[in-house]
Amino acid sequence: MTYSLSRAALVAMVWSVMYFANEYVFEAAQYTRVANLIFLPAMIRPLAILVYGNAGFVGLFLGAMITFPLQPLTLSSLLLVSFASSAPAWLAIRWISSLLSYASQFNCALLGLRLKTILLIAVLTAALSASTHYLVFWAAPQIEHSLPQALSMFLGDVIGSFLMLYLLSIFVRYMKQRHINIRT
Repeated sequence: MTYSLSRAALVAMVWSVMYFANEYVFEAAQYTRVANLIFLPAMIRPLAILVYGNAGFVGLFLGAMITFPLQPLTLSSLLLVSFASSAPAWLAIRWISSLLSYASQFNCALLGLRLKTILLIAVLTAALSASTHYLVFWAAPQIEHSLPQALSMFLGDVIGSFLMLYLLSIFVRYMKQRHINIRT
């Protein structure tokens, strides 16, 4: 239990740091206050689920509660937004890993992921996230929503997720290869 809570806290912390760094570095790429055309923290969503499973989901949920930029929101709106930020990655990873043609790639977390799978994870997570956020924003009267905003969320999430997951998979393969070379 403590192990899962520490993992969830780590994910929430990493999400928060990446979120605020992205807000600072890519401020010019903001479409609206809640949609960026380059959103690097989007990669944390599938990564947290791939590495930590349900604890990753909890961490994403907490991280979204900490960083969502529109205040004051009702508690129910904040909970819905946090769910929209965490559930799509969990659903995407669960669905893709259940497909027979992709299942074998998920045995070693990131080590077995191919470029095609990374792209599928990035696109599916982004599509689910943008559509879920759009529905939640539509239901929450305090938050503006539009189809162009949802599209910019989708594009920002795809670009951010794909770039970061691809770079991370290269790094993991490099470290694995380096570890094998050191042992021989």
